[in-house]
Amino acid sequence: MSVAEQLIQVGSRTLSAVAEGSGDMGVILETGLGAPSEWWQAVQSRVAPRATVWRYDRAGRGASRAAATPRSADDLVDDLHAVAAAVPASRLVLVGNSLGGAIVRLYAHRHPDRIAGVVLADSIHPDQFDRIGSLMPPASVLPPEAQDFHSFWAGGGWRDPARNPEAVDLLSMKSALEGVTTLRDLPLVVLVSGTFLQQAPPPLNARLHEEWVALQTELATLSTAGKLVRVEDSGHFIQHDRPEVVAAAVEGMLEAAH
Repeated sequence: MSVAEQLIQVGSRTLSAVAEGSGDMGVILETGLGAPSEWWQAVQSRVAPRATVWRYDRAGRGASRAAATPRSADDLVDDLHAVAAAVPASRLVLVGNSLGGAIVRLYAHRHPDRIAGVVLADSIHPDQFDRIGSLMPPASVLPPEAQDFHSFWAGGGWRDPARNPEAVDLLSMKSALEGVTTLRDLPLVVLVSGTFLQQAPPPLNARLHEEWVALQTELATLSTAGKLVRVEDSGHFIQHDRPEVVAAAVEGMLEAAH
C-alpha cells in the first residue's frame, strides 16, 4: 500500500503529513505533546486498508516549519483544519493522544459536519492540573526526583509555554476546552492507560493515577454515545504501546459510519 508525504500550505509555512490508504472515509492521527508522528505508524498501517489515514507533525516538529510561539488552542485547531481540508475523504474519524486529544475534541466541536467519530487516547482534561496538583503534598516534603513533576503539575509550571517542548499555551487550551461541554451523540471512544501516573514519582502515584482514570471517565460522558476502554498494560502513549487497541477503536467507527 502506497505511503506518500504531503506538504500542506498554511500561510507562509508548510506542515508535513504522511498519507496511507484510500477510500471515502478518512482518519487523522493527532499526536501528543512533543511526541513524533512516527509513533502513529503502527496504527496507520493497520487502518489504511479501510480508509485514507493521515498523520502529521505540528509546527516546528519533524519536517513541519516552525510557527510563531506561544501556540494557542486556536492556532492548533486552525492547523488541524488545514490538514483536514487536504484529506480527500467525505467524512473523518479524528484520533488524538494527550494534547492531540484536546485538539481533535475542539475541532469536532467547532466543525462537526464532516466528523464521523472521535477516539481519545489518554487525552488532556481541562481540570487535570488543578485536580492532580491538589492531591500532591508540598514540594518541601518530596524527594529530589519528584521536584520537577511537582513544579509542573502542582506549582503552576504548566502555565508557562516555555516549559513544554512545543511552546503550547496550555492555559488557552484549558479555557477553550471548558467551552466544550458536549459532543452531543457523536461516536466517542476514550482509551485510558493503566500505568500513566503510576509512573509518577511516589508517594502518591497510585492515587494520582486513580484521579487520571476519573478524568478520562468524565471525558467519555461528553457524548451520549461515549465509551470508556481501559488499556491496563499501556503507558501514556497508547498508540505506541498498544497500537492494535487504538486501531480496533478506529475500525469500529469506520464500520459503523458506512
